[in-house]
Amino acid sequence: MITLAACQYRIDLLETWDAYAAHLTSLCQQAAEQGAQLLLLPEYAGLVLSGQLPAAERADLHASIAGIQPLLPRWLALCEQIARTATSTCSRARSRCWTTMGNTATAPGCLAPRAVSAVRTS
Repeated sequence: MITLAACQYRIDLLETWDAYAAHLTSLCQQAAEQGAQLLLLPEYAGLVLSGQLPAAERADLHASIAGIQPLLPRWLALCEQIARTATSTCSRARSRCWTTMGNTATAPGCLAPRAVSAVRTS
């Protein structure tokens, strides 16, 4: 049997990378500590990156999608790091752990939307 956690949260304005990373890390850590083996985050988990954009840019959907494109490689690296940390937490509990960070909006010709999963522990 797999323990599944589904996460939904109020969208806050996170204006710095560090605030965004701390928020996402905390959500994932809480789920892993409560025994989640599979964590599903909402589709807007990546779009919240737009909080780091100037106010006028983040107020426009198309501009915000274009604006977060340079952040996506760093976002994917953060997702992988969080997934590996969550896997370590699950490993200590002697269980298998998978983490999926969902998709984020991408502009045409940019990185394809994709999920990032941790390496399964045995």
